[in-house]
This record gives sequence, C-alpha cells and structure tokens, in this order.
Amino acid sequence: MIHDFNYAQVLTLDLLAKGFRYAEVPISYRFRSHGESFIRLGAYLRNVVPAVYLEINRA
Repeated sequence: MIHDFNYAQVLTLDLLAKGFRYAEVPISYRFRSHGESFIRLGAYLRNVVPAVYLEINRA
C-alpha cells in the first residue's frame, strides 16, 4: 500500500483493481451520546485524497 493513513479505502481500491467484488452489508448504529471524534475533516481530506488518487493512478 502506498499510504497507511486510510488503509481501509486503499485496501478496498486495491482489491477492486485486482478483480474482487464487494457487497454492502446492512448494519445498525447509533449516534454518539458523549465524547467527540478525533478526526478533523480538513486534515483527513488532506491525507486521504492524495493517497486515494495515487492508488487509483498506480501503474
């Protein structure tokens, strides 16, 4: 993998490029009742978008 920050996205793209198929599986979830996410949108996008671009355009 090119990048380890967003391994789930990179792994998914890599498997799709190798011919694997994916299926969506229904899950249940609930909204957070306390605390907050440690992920900040701007920082996340600055790290993830370039990594996904590199993975998609990798030879």
